[in-house]
Amino acid sequence: MGTATRDPGSFRDPSGYVLHYGDAIYRSLDLATFDRLSTFLASPIYRQLIDSSDLLAVTVASDGEREQLARLEQRDDRHYLRQRRLGLISYPTNGHRGCCTLPRNVPCEFNLRWLRMALP
Repeated sequence: MGTATRDPGSFRDPSGYVLHYGDAIYRSLDLATFDRLSTFLASPIYRQLIDSSDLLAVTVASDGEREQLARLEQRDDRHYLRQRRLGLISYPTNGHRGCCTLPRNVPCEFNLRWLRMALP
């Protein structure tokens, strides 16, 4: 049966948290957040962001996974997403601590592109 371990670094989001179970990583969400996220996952913009590699895909846990995780957590009010495990993220630098070689406007460009796709 195993155990589901809550990630100790997952504490800032009041709507959910990260669980490790076996080799899988799950996001445990309350119903209201899961419903909002499900609407987004069904939208065309989600597929566009996945296809452009601007967002990592998630999978809604199957009924069997949900039952297993709910039993391990001893709660039935949660919904789960399976997430891909990421390797260590290392940002390129120019040799100076804290100096990233990426242009300063990268996050802004991403946000603008996302907004353009979201607006009719």
